[in-house]
Amino acid sequence: MQHDSLMRALYPDWPRLEEYEPLIREKVRQLKEQAQRARTIGGVYRIPVVVHVIHNGEAVGTGRNIPTQNILDQIAVLNEDFRRMAGTPGWSNDPRSADTQIEFVLAKRDPSGNPTTGIVRWNRNTYGWNAPPYTSAYMDGTIKPATIWDPNQYLNIWVADLSGGLLGYAQFPDASGLLGMPGDQGMGAPNCTQGANTDGVVILYSAFGSALKASTGLTAPYHLGRTTTHEVGHWLGLRHVWGDQQPACGDDFCDDTPMGDGPIYGCAAGAPSCGATASLTRMVENYMEYSDDACMNLFTQDQALRMRVVLEYCPRRRSLLTSPALVPPATTDASLIDLPLSRDLCPGTYNITTVLRNSGTTTLTSIPVAYRLNNGPWQTQTWTGTLAGGATTNFTLTGVDLTTPGEYWLTACTNLAGDPDQTEDTTTTRFVVHNGFYPLYETFEAG
Repeated sequence: MQHDSLMRALYPDWPRLEEYEPLIREKVRQLKEQAQRARTIGGVYRIPVVVHVIHNGEAVGTGRNIPTQNILDQIAVLNEDFRRMAGTPGWSNDPRSADTQIEFVLAKRDPSGNPTTGIVRWNRNTYGWNAPPYTSAYMDGTIKPATIWDPNQYLNIWVADLSGGLLGYAQFPDASGLLGMPGDQGMGAPNCTQGANTDGVVILYSAFGSALKASTGLTAPYHLGRTTTHEVGHWLGLRHVWGDQQPACGDDFCDDTPMGDGPIYGCAAGAPSCGATASLTRMVENYMEYSDDACMNLFTQDQALRMRVVLEYCPRRRSLLTSPALVPPATTDASLIDLPLSRDLCPGTYNITTVLRNSGTTTLTSIPVAYRLNNGPWQTQTWTGTLAGGATTNFTLTGVDLTTPGEYWLTACTNLAGDPDQTEDTTTTRFVVHNGFYPLYETFEAG
């Protein structure tokens, strides 16, 4: 929060958090009221990650130039925590806990289309940067702009030696992309353009990884990777559970997290709540508290929904869901990346538009597209034209039979011969064909 205040002082045109909070809350309310979750790609969102290791010339695996294993362990911790993975420290049996269905994967393709491990090591001596440790101002003003990969395609994580006892910090998402919501205009530059050269997460090098795995050089009690889980939560729009309103009793705008009058350190199980939730105890195990790493093990259902709203409606976050960064570069490669389809349809025969991407380097003139409804038989249609490497085009599936009312899952994928990796080529969307009766809801709560 201190970093966010600093950035907004430097850039007064950025919208204030309190300005976009009503927009996020309204979108969450809409989704909860309709008992649905917004558009998903195969149910699980996979976010491409690039880790920038900022070091002082040390050998790889030494000091600030942390071991590759620490990075692999940290990605594993993110997935254990965000997926509430059974048999790991990210599992919780609390009924309020959630599998966010968000995963993190080291990038396989760099911004130039070349193969990558998703790990970039920067020797500060080569670039003339100051000697560590670094303030957040120096990171944002000098190091981030010189090293960042396109934040529309990658979650950038910088691992560095930070000054002032700082464990890490993140940049909140911009809300200018909460599409179709009141107040969407006039909230700063469109398309999430604020802070594009600083967007991402910064973590202290001695808190990146997990001592429960094979990581080395970590400092307890922040040695299990939860600093990164916490900061990525901010990057996806979560507030601290006490609402950052200390010493007053504060709310993080999630209904299933008890209120608080400030942060909790250590592992203070049983700490009292306040305000409207005074009868409850504080959720010290929540990743958005300041508890020790060993005490954390849950995001709540509302926190999960809030993060998915940010992923689905903020353009710079949403674009990550169709980033080519997770597809290894290849000569011949095509992907079906979107099925923009209404959730509710009347019975009939439809022409459905899909979005195709040439994820390879060779210009394509023909792409077979296979699709099926629920578990029915696969059907194939073929796009023809000219599509350069990295380009996208629309392709219409014609004559899709939706004459029978019911709930449907439409799965579509490219079926290109010689495609080396088809794991990223498929998109699924859910919709309902109605029988003429349509449920309408009015709570009389929203203006």
